[in-house]
Amino acid sequence: MSLLIFFLIISLILNGVLLWYIRKMLGKLLSVSDNMGNLVEDLASYQNHLQQLYEMEMYYGEPSIKNLIVHSRQIIEHVKEFNGVYNLTEERMDEVEETNLD
Repeated sequence: MSLLIFFLIISLILNGVLLWYIRKMLGKLLSVSDNMGNLVEDLASYQNHLQQLYEMEMYYGEPSIKNLIVHSRQIIEHVKEFNGVYNLTEERMDEVEETNLD
């Protein structure tokens, strides 16, 4: 009987530690998700700025700026692939908005 109580106590302690760890990791994942969204927005803003610079008369047709625009598009597409993996906050906000509407 005492052996059963011992294993029950060990099980409760391990479950508590695992719940704490899972909560901590979910918090970090949510933070990464927020940061990824901000990164995509900043990169898109940078790309738009380069596009506007390229379209100016002084720099129109400049090959180095054109290459920067192409490279920024590639980077944005690459980051968007990762953003799909870590995109938790928008889905969560959509769920919150749906529950508020009901």
